[in-house]
Parts: sequence; structure tokens; C-alpha cells
Amino acid sequence: HRASLEESLAAAGELDAVIARAALGAAWGARVPAVGEQGVVRLDGATHPLLASAAATGASALAGGVSAVVGNRLELGGEGCPQGLVLTGPNGGGKSVALKTVGLAALLVRCAVPVPCSPARDGEGEGGGGAEGGAGVGGGGRCGGGGDGAAMAVAASSPRVDFFSAVVSDLAEAQDVSAGTSSYSAHVRSCARALEAAGAHGASALVLLDEPGASTEPAEGAAVAQALIEELLARGARLVATTHASPLKLLALRDTRLQVAAMQRRRVDRRNGAGAAALPSYAILVGAVGGSYALDAAAREGLPEALLARARGLLPGAEGDADDGDAEAAGAG
Repeated sequence: HRASLEESLAAAGELDAVIARAALGAAWGARVPAVGEQGVVRLDGATHPLLASAAATGASALAGGVSAVVGNRLELGGEGCPQGLVLTGPNGGGKSVALKTVGLAALLVRCAVPVPCSPARDGEGEGGGGAEGGAGVGGGGRCGGGGDGAAMAVAASSPRVDFFSAVVSDLAEAQDVSAGTSSYSAHVRSCARALEAAGAHGASALVLLDEPGASTEPAEGAAVAQALIEELLARGARLVATTHASPLKLLALRDTRLQVAAMQRRRVDRRNGAGAAALPSYAILVGAVGGSYALDAAAREGLPEALLARARGLLPGAEGDADDGDAEAAGAG
């Protein structure tokens, strides 16, 4: 009976894996998306799996004093939707988490695991009180237009994450002293792999670039990053990038293959009547361009006020990121 027992054991293992995937999805409040082969991502209320786990377990230690996990609308590919998404906004505002959320959604689908997201809610993306940019949690309009209204509404609220044959990322510090690899050369190698994947798989390649062009002279780095993004788009890849670089923000504004978005900030009254502070809300504002607010981030992390005052004095204008901040407010909607 050995053969029968081995066959039964294998079947039991497969069944256990299916049950485990379903249980994990239920714990996350996840949904099973439609899966195609056109390089489409369409998620409402998408959250990073680790944040979904924190919400499921009632964890209270969420970043920045946020009391609830913020889900965002994320869309790539498909009719009327961009090939790429460029995320801008403050340091610590959630750009990298949103980028990783897209990548993890693609990998979860490859593993047949439900994706943490939620159905569209009435009024989602409309103005929220006390927040810069004038959009609520999960803000931003849907892409696409035309066609039957009822059919589009059903499609828009139904999650979809297509099967990506290649998921390539350039995310973390990758310096290797023993191999003689600098931070920038490691980034370039990741970019070369992304180009290779895009050439081989086209729309079935998903590329994630966290601050491309960093770790070198800013102007040259931004130029290389822009040329890279243009080539990835030309090869048909789907792309999510985060950036603080003005040339890449401008590229996203003028290239119709790209959608620019900003991470929203919320105004919170300081204690003892010391005025208001702007803190990340972790919501995405589609169509807005966000400033970096490096001085605000430095203040939150405890740098001395005297040092920050000196830094403000070194800036060309009266306050850093003033122009970007205006663009963020004007770009919403």
C-alpha cells in the first residue's frame, strides 16, 4: 500500500496548502482577484500584507500614530489606464510601502494567495477634512472612460491582478564591499535586469523602482533614471517608481503613459496650542505632485531646532519645498 499512502499524503499536502492560503486570505480580509495576461492591476483599498496582518491582530503600534490601516486605489494597465505610476511626496509618507504593495500583490497571485484589498466604497476619493490636497483615504479618480456605465462600475469594484511572468525590483541598499559593488552600481545592475525582463516579457513584466537615480550626483542620476523609465515604457513593461527628483516628476506630468500621484499629508493640532503640524496620512492622491518636506521629516526624527533653522537659511527660498507644496495642493482632483 506504499504507493497509495504516498499518493494520499501528497493530496493531503495540497489540500492543506489550499486551506492555509484561504485562511491567510480570510485573516487579512483579502479577496481573490481576477487574473489575466494583459499586465493589468486594479485594486481598491489595497494594503501591504504586513499592515493587513497588524490590522487583523489588533496591533496598536502603527506608524505615525495612525489608528487604522489606510487602503489605497492602485491601477496599472488596461484601457485608459497608465503603464506606469510615479509616486511623489514626503519622506516617510508611504511611497515605498505603496510600491511594495503592488509588487507583493503580483507575487501573491503567482502563489495563489488572496490579495489584501477591499471593495470600492461610495464616496471613496472625495474630499476629507483636515487633509492637504483635498482628497480622502484611498483618494484619486479611476482611469478609463466610456462604455456601459453599469458594466464599468462592476469592473471597477472587482479586483484584478494579472499574472506577471517577471517581477523585478530595485528597492534596498545593495552595497557589497567584498564584491567591490557601490550602492549606485548595484542599482544600475538591477536596472539592467529590469530592461532584460521588459524586453523578454513586455506587458507581463512588472518593474518596481524605489528612488531611481539615487546614490549618485543628482542631475546625472535623474537623467539616467528618466532614460531608463522611458525605455521600460517603450518595451511595454508595467512600472511603479518613487521619486523626489523634479525631472522625474515633470516626466510623469507630461508623458501620457505615466500617472503621477502624491502621498497625502494631514494637519494635526500640536499640544499646548503650539499650532498645527503636517503628518503623513498614507493616502494616495492621483494627479497630484508632492513635495519632499525633508525638514519636517528631520524635525520629527529629533534633529535640533537650531540645526534646522540653519538648514532653512541655506535654502534658496524662504522655506524648503514651497513650490512642491503648492503643486501638491493644486494638483489634487
